[in-house]
Amino acid sequence: MELSELNLHQENIIEAELWLNKARQHPDKFHHVIAIKELTIKLLEAKQQPLAALKIQWEIFTKTELFQDYQKLVKLTEKAGEETAACYQQAESVLIKNSSNEQHSHWHAPGYSLVNFYIKNKEIEKAAAYAKNNPTDTEQLQFIAKEIMPSDTGLAFEFYQRLVMLFPQQTNNEAYQRTIDTLIELKQSLPDEMRWDDKLSLLVDEIRQAYKAKRNLMKLLKQHFS
Repeated sequence: MELSELNLHQENIIEAELWLNKARQHPDKFHHVIAIKELTIKLLEAKQQPLAALKIQWEIFTKTELFQDYQKLVKLTEKAGEETAACYQQAESVLIKNSSNEQHSHWHAPGYSLVNFYIKNKEIEKAAAYAKNNPTDTEQLQFIAKEIMPSDTGLAFEFYQRLVMLFPQQTNNEAYQRTIDTLIELKQSLPDEMRWDDKLSLLVDEIRQAYKAKRNLMKLLKQHFS
């Protein structure tokens, strides 16, 4: 592959393709398969074949679900003279389909890539709509909650509630501190209205009732929310 890429940089297209064909005989690992496809795309671009390159980039994105691979899709779509709106819709459809397949996810919970796709595309409402009805990565959920707080305080509060009821289940001091930090973040971001103060008090009481056996958490709650 290194020899192929070296020849490609030197514009020795035929030599580059010969070495790439040798590499194709040994795709023994996931990252090798992807790397071979990426190099194939470079070769096809050098040969002025953007449509063929785009087809292979779709194969990559469907497997990796990475946002940077979606960005490459958009660039190749533009080079091929295709509609970028259709590219977005197809990418979203792929991620929605994969989000319901637990075996498809390599590194994260199903749906992680879809939520990341919405966040990166600044479509927080879509990310929130997914998170409302599906288990969501805690970092993503907290980010969404902060973003939607001004426009949908009720849903943001629900997301924070999910987080602070989930963190203590890890049963360690770091998780307890994260619970407190998240509660403080929630308190500081809520509107200055009595009903939200009441809701926050009820939430703190709910944590106390659910996790009263966790003494270190109770000490932190007493310290910050007595």
